[in-house]
Amino acid sequence: MKKQLLLLFSFVIVLSLFSCKSVTNSSNKPLQNQHWTLVQIENNQAIEAESEPYIEFLTEENRVAGNFGCNQMLGSYELKSENSIRLELGGTRRMCADMVVEDLFSAKLNSVDQYKIEGDTLYLMTKGSPILKFVAK
Repeated sequence: MKKQLLLLFSFVIVLSLFSCKSVTNSSNKPLQNQHWTLVQIENNQAIEAESEPYIEFLTEENRVAGNFGCNQMLGSYELKSENSIRLELGGTRRMCADMVVEDLFSAKLNSVDQYKIEGDTLYLMTKGSPILKFVAK
């Protein structure tokens, strides 16, 4: 009788641990159809640009829309396997007073191959290392 009670108690504990994990994951924002505002490029948290740098992954035809900080971003994306992504991006070509954020953001996006979402934060990564950090708006 004690063995059966112990087995039942162990089963309930394991079941409750798996339940907690699924609740945590469900609080993550979706990658697609979400406005992601750039807040950090590598270790630089001061993002100052003419316009708000952001990216959106639209489900319609797997399109990408956004702003580099001055110029509009457009392109496409492909979700390959779990957390693996491939981007093909382009944009308008206005000349702006300050192109530092624009140029750095654009260059980093070209090397992205993975993503990770934690709550309302999106990390775009290269070879497992976060290089761009966004917050859902």
